[in-house]
Amino acid sequence: MIRRRKRSKKIITSDHGGFAGVQPSATQATPADIRSSELSSLAQYRSPMRALSAELTFKKQPLAKQPDKTKKRLSCKCKKLTEQGVLLHSKDKNACERKRCAMANKVTHPILFQGDLKKQGPYFEGWYFKSVSADEKTVLSLIPGISITEEDPHCFIQYSYVHVGEALDKELRTGYIRYPLSAFQYNQTPFVLKVGNSVFSETLVSVHLEEEDFRIEGILKLGPFQAVKRTPVSPSIMGFFAYIPNMECYHGVISMNHAIDGTVAIGTKTRDFTGGKGYLEKDWGTSFPEEYVWIQCNHFRDEGTSLFFSVAKIPFRGSSFEGFICNFIVEGEEYRFATYNRSKFTLGLLTDDRIEIEVSHASASLTICAEVLHGGALLAPTEQGMNKLIKEGLSGIVTVDFSDKKTGKNYHDVGNVAGIEVVR
Repeated sequence: MIRRRKRSKKIITSDHGGFAGVQPSATQATPADIRSSELSSLAQYRSPMRALSAELTFKKQPLAKQPDKTKKRLSCKCKKLTEQGVLLHSKDKNACERKRCAMANKVTHPILFQGDLKKQGPYFEGWYFKSVSADEKTVLSLIPGISITEEDPHCFIQYSYVHVGEALDKELRTGYIRYPLSAFQYNQTPFVLKVGNSVFSETLVSVHLEEEDFRIEGILKLGPFQAVKRTPVSPSIMGFFAYIPNMECYHGVISMNHAIDGTVAIGTKTRDFTGGKGYLEKDWGTSFPEEYVWIQCNHFRDEGTSLFFSVAKIPFRGSSFEGFICNFIVEGEEYRFATYNRSKFTLGLLTDDRIEIEVSHASASLTICAEVLHGGALLAPTEQGMNKLIKEGLSGIVTVDFSDKKTGKNYHDVGNVAGIEVVR
């Protein structure tokens, strides 16, 4: 289990003023218009089915041909294409080299589909698109994904929605909409994902969900992503663990912070997300960890500040260890605390609705206090399928105290509409 360690520091209390004191961001950059030829006309259509048939051709996945051993082995030359830096192999006839290139591309670009629809499970993959309105009163999270098991292979879109009114009354709803696996389509370059009638990309979300008494329908433009730092040794948020095969769960942080623009009809109301903020991450593997804590927030008083934190019990080579990752961006600087860079982690308090954590390394330290305000039930993957019920805090409060040991800089801030999950 995730162990609580004793320490002498007092519990931090949040000094937030609630939702009544939240002010919309005045300087957040608005998303650029969609210019790519494959997505430019999507917003003109009420149904993305027509747009996709007109603008997109999803790649079929042909069976790889065996390389001709009598021919000289050819190297795979890669070129950086697209503004996102997605790699494509040049024309070469060696299937093995192409496969190596594609695998390396997936490691460095976790937004891409990591799985193989031809392989048997257990396997899951899901993208987490979070959108928050400019007044921070509406939060909509959409999770398109797939679950492959022998008994129940399917794709899905899971949603969580919360709206806090003027009198602090709230609307809260979560849902899980299933589709046959054939309804899952993707294109790697540019990345586009289609589940049922909904489309997700790096520049746009076009959602069309309907239940008997509830619907979510609209189009959101996404601004430039704030990616995490990458190096050859640390190609993603997972560090060198991204290179290790057959881990239970892989994680990718695609965007710590980006602008959103658009409106979405949710139930009987239309919610305006113009000038709001978004966050994007994903997970894939065979199962979520048995125990974990996850915190995400990019709505601090300083609008450039953003936080991601996760600690989990990680199975590894017949045993397990407690691994953690924390990425903190403040005043344009990114600070990474993680198991793989020898940072230290202390858990001061852990309940179902409150967490207190301290992370540190030689250069900096960060204390995090998180409180769950409104929570909804979501389904999480296990080796048997999407059958584990978890509670996600949809609009929590996060207090951070940061110290840069090299410069002596200290920073205190409070964030709203934080995503928080505690599973133990």
